[in-house]
Amino acid sequence: MTEDNYPRANLYPFTRLDNADVLLLHNFERFNNYMRRVMSNLLPKLSMLLLTVLGLSACKTVQPPAYPVANMFPTVDITAKLDTLRPCLISPEQLQSAMQSMHIWQLLQTAGLPPTEMPIVARGLSERGYAEIDARRASSPLLWVSFTSPAKNKLFLRAGFAKIPPYDCRQGLLLEKVPGDRNLRTLNQNGRQILQRTAVWQPYQRDDGQFQILQIFADQPNTVSHWEVYKEFTLPAGP
Repeated sequence: MTEDNYPRANLYPFTRLDNADVLLLHNFERFNNYMRRVMSNLLPKLSMLLLTVLGLSACKTVQPPAYPVANMFPTVDITAKLDTLRPCLISPEQLQSAMQSMHIWQLLQTAGLPPTEMPIVARGLSERGYAEIDARRASSPLLWVSFTSPAKNKLFLRAGFAKIPPYDCRQGLLLEKVPGDRNLRTLNQNGRQILQRTAVWQPYQRDDGQFQILQIFADQPNTVSHWEVYKEFTLPAGP
């Protein structure tokens, strides 16, 4: 029996390979091994790239709320000084009544203030004598409202406006025809003093507090930064 007359095992589906076929299969195996090494090194990098793209996409889709939100620390009113304030026990209903008297509660409602924000305001006042509502991202003439309590039976409200406050909020005062007192106020922000030029209208001052309208000027000459409406309230004596 010759070499070609009996069955023999083979790793490939051929009975005989010439040199060219062997070289081709050898090169294929080398290429296959090379691609495995490349993919093993590339897959972690692709995974990191995918995670980065997903993270950037998530950052772009998450937007701050476009309605008024409550905070318990000063971010909008740089006149507030926490070390001079005192805790004040007040209910959300009392806060709503105070804002209604200034005609700013209606503006907050129109801007979409959620009912869950008022308990946060009451909590901030009860814990440290300060709270605020930030409406700068909402569609409203009202920028913000700050609540400060220098004593347990005192509540000061300050509302910021981008332009001249609405007629009801300024209690019908025609600011264009009544000149305001020009003065400077000094504020501390991040450890540095800031001088602000203001024009102040004070229609009345009573024993239970005062009401003011302020025009705040920017650093540029004759440029208005914003307007503020300020009112003081005396709260009922607690137990």
